[in-house]
Amino acid sequence: MAEKDWEYWLARAKTAEHCTLGSGGRYSPSKTAGDCKYFPEDAAMALKFFYDELRHVKGPLAGKPWPECRLVLEEWQENIIATMFGWMRPDGTRRYRLVYIEIPRKAGKSTLSAGIALYSLYNDEEAGAEVYSCAADRDQAKVVFEIAKQNVLANEWMEERSKPYQNAITYVDTDSGMVRGGYKALAAVAGTKHGMNASTVIFDELHAQKKRDLWDAMKTGMGARSQPLLAAITTAGWDRNSICWQQHELACKIRDGILENEEILPVIFAADPEDDWKNPTTWYKAQPNLGVSVPESFYRTECELAQQSPAYENTFKQLYLNIWTEQAIRWIPMDKWDSCNEELPDLDGEPCWTGLDLSSKVDVTAFVMAFRLFDDRIALLPHFWIPEDNVIQREQRDSVPYRLWKDKGFVTFTSGNTIDHRMVRRDINAFGKKYSIQEIAADPWNATQICQELADDDGFTVVEFRQGLVSMNEPSKAFHAMVLEQKLVHGGNPILRWMASNACVTQPDDAGNYKPTKGKSTGRIDGIVASVMAVGRAMQGESSSNYWNPEIGV
Repeated sequence: MAEKDWEYWLARAKTAEHCTLGSGGRYSPSKTAGDCKYFPEDAAMALKFFYDELRHVKGPLAGKPWPECRLVLEEWQENIIATMFGWMRPDGTRRYRLVYIEIPRKAGKSTLSAGIALYSLYNDEEAGAEVYSCAADRDQAKVVFEIAKQNVLANEWMEERSKPYQNAITYVDTDSGMVRGGYKALAAVAGTKHGMNASTVIFDELHAQKKRDLWDAMKTGMGARSQPLLAAITTAGWDRNSICWQQHELACKIRDGILENEEILPVIFAADPEDDWKNPTTWYKAQPNLGVSVPESFYRTECELAQQSPAYENTFKQLYLNIWTEQAIRWIPMDKWDSCNEELPDLDGEPCWTGLDLSSKVDVTAFVMAFRLFDDRIALLPHFWIPEDNVIQREQRDSVPYRLWKDKGFVTFTSGNTIDHRMVRRDINAFGKKYSIQEIAADPWNATQICQELADDDGFTVVEFRQGLVSMNEPSKAFHAMVLEQKLVHGGNPILRWMASNACVTQPDDAGNYKPTKGKSTGRIDGIVASVMAVGRAMQGESSSNYWNPEIGV
């Protein structure tokens, strides 16, 4: 790859003065400059640094010889870097103090962030520079840092000026040996960082920041710097109460001219919520690297998956179109659910694995038996209990015919205004005489006494199955896949169908983990939660290592 001389970068920098940033060209730095001026020489210096000193240390170009591994910025990335470092205030310090960059996944956020951190460390001429990479957890915080560190180790110019450590890089003056600055990775879990004097802070994936403590600590700690730089580079999120949403809203208002603030740079590449998310034109609008580092075929495959699965639709919109979504996602396509409406076979005496969702005493308790069929399908046989008192009010509250369902044998009314656990235990024992119950999976919350009685007095194998994200993630995905692939048989149980229509799942985390959520669902989902537990245990078959233990069952 040919070298580029100074005149080339100066010319590139001059073209960036009147650039527009983000989707649709909705923000122009030159139109909001006020008394600030653009200096192509400063912008060119930053662009030249990226080209001359940085390389790919991840992906297909990692490990290639120089200059094949050279980092070459796309035009939209050049415009961001030139804007950040080329615009100055009348006093000669940088114009932009807070930069908010919101771009979809696979657009090179981490590599861009590492480059900004290294340029700030070595070229800012900041006395005692303190550069930090921040994120919600330690692993995420080290992503950008490790890319920067690998660049330092692979670059003779930077390595001779640096002392790289496991969790830090120290910048040393080659003549005097004096420390001129340093770079570290910090995580929110490490607590607030009051007392620091950061010159540059890179916040990676700000949308994952659950609390604002670290953001506030780093921002307030920059007050003594003459030209601090706080850069948040993230994908869209879902939490409207987060620091990321607050910064997103502020950036949008500045971008759209609703607010004026010449020191905040908003860069948002995203589709609009009303755009057709299935249309490739929308994909190109949101993803500036589509057709470059991201093939269109990847988006097409992900979009097709999102069309098949409502749970994945919001994931596609959030991660790849950069649209802020809601926390809860409607989970089960009812046409797919109804396709599993096959009459149950004769299950008498057959082995089954069960899930018990023991609700608070005033709500629905669900018990679901999962039978493994010969053709790799699973049959579900549920039963429910509700308190008998105030049943008319319960019907009005939930808009369902509990009394009709009782007459058809789908639900049992327990006497009084709370669930009678003795009746639940009695009925489970009756099921145990008709079917071969291998396990009863239950969450210890609200269920310790009945589970101990079922295990100690009635002889059932009771398995602790907590309803947290770790325990529920894989069974939830397996259950969902079985619905989509019509490998589930539920016999058209009306209560289970109603609960399936209500079910929502949490927004998947960065690792793609999710689970059904009662708090965000539109109605009761106890039977679906119990079904997920039962299916999870049925798929494990006879392998069970987490038996109920009264010593740990609380």
